[in-house]
Amino acid sequence: RLVGEHLPASAWLGIGPAGFSSGYLHAKNPLSPEEVTSAHNVFVDFITTLGVGGWAWSILLLLWLWQAGRSVAGVSTAQAVADEPVQPGPDSAEDEAQVRRQCLLLAAILGGVIFGTQRVVESQKMWIDTAILWLIGLVGFIGVSVGLVIWRGASRRDARWLGAGLWVGAAAVLTHSQIEMAFYQPASSGLVWAMMALAAGPFCPAGDTRADAARPRWRIYLPAGAIACAGLVLLVLNVKPLTAHQQSLARAAQAIQEGFPIRALEELDRAGAVMPSDLRAMRWRVLLRLEWAAAAMQQRDPSTARRRIEEALAILEQARSSPSAPPAADRLYASVQEQAAQWLHEPDRLSLAVEAIQRAIRRSPYSLADHLRLGDGLWELGRRDEAAAAYRRALELSEQNYLDPARQLNEVDRQRILDRLNAASTPQ
Repeated sequence: RLVGEHLPASAWLGIGPAGFSSGYLHAKNPLSPEEVTSAHNVFVDFITTLGVGGWAWSILLLLWLWQAGRSVAGVSTAQAVADEPVQPGPDSAEDEAQVRRQCLLLAAILGGVIFGTQRVVESQKMWIDTAILWLIGLVGFIGVSVGLVIWRGASRRDARWLGAGLWVGAAAVLTHSQIEMAFYQPASSGLVWAMMALAAGPFCPAGDTRADAARPRWRIYLPAGAIACAGLVLLVLNVKPLTAHQQSLARAAQAIQEGFPIRALEELDRAGAVMPSDLRAMRWRVLLRLEWAAAAMQQRDPSTARRRIEEALAILEQARSSPSAPPAADRLYASVQEQAAQWLHEPDRLSLAVEAIQRAIRRSPYSLADHLRLGDGLWELGRRDEAAAAYRRALELSEQNYLDPARQLNEVDRQRILDRLNAASTPQ
């Protein structure tokens, strides 16, 4: 419904990984108080956010699980041979030992890259408990890799038990992902994808070493090199800016604690330049500029206050220009315009604030606070009929939220709405 009814233009390509949250606000049941970023279902997440590509990934996951089940049942060609282990000769034993050493080296390199990258990216927020979990994960990764290499020379029957364990784990992960976000969370997505691929891969613990020796080595090293290069490119393109972004945020927080707001603002601007979509950095870039403008107004310097306000509005305009911009950007834009109208004595800015709230309502049509704020803004502008319509909608939404009293109107707001509705219905 989210893709087909509310966003028909995105039915083929999906609404994008960042578009589910705003799209759900349009498609959800009005009685639902939730504002979620995921469907808590791996297939629904893929299909709604990626469109046709999501269908392809969903089918691939099911095919992988089916292939893993066939391998466990002994249907695949790899399992259709005898259960006895192959007796290796001297040359094949040496080749097998070399392969094991290469596998262990690869496991150590992968463990260092994966967990080292995580350590660098999350160094600013890693406490003793998370550091212990990080160390356990690193040791476990290397331990599992060593175990798989040791099992490489096991008998077919033992290998089938290992395949059964991998298949059960993959099936459990995919089943659990029908109600959870394992494929969606960055901390777990890589692990579950690796588990699915490992369970579905052709498991050949004791292959024909003579055939391996006759096979050209470039057929082995070329795919591995291509994967390594692709991983390095992804590392540079994603991890480097993410690390720079978080380091800038950490320096900004430290500058604020030390009482240097201008230096903090410079660091926040650097973080925003690296990742413009980060709402936290955007919010603090705007709020610090508003505080600067407030200080300038206290010093009777309206020109400086105007510059800081216009800078804040420019940041918010850039955020609002994105098709997947959250309603929070419109709400913050309205707050800045309202404050500017008061400080700079420019009442026309209130109309811009009202337009921003109306846009936020189009993105999030069931927000009680937005409708109440819209009614107040329209009432202040003298547009009483429009304000009355917004107030009535706020009353409806308050009644619909009977399951959650915290999301209902308080008595003061309710009475103000009723008084203004009575005044709006009274002839001037």
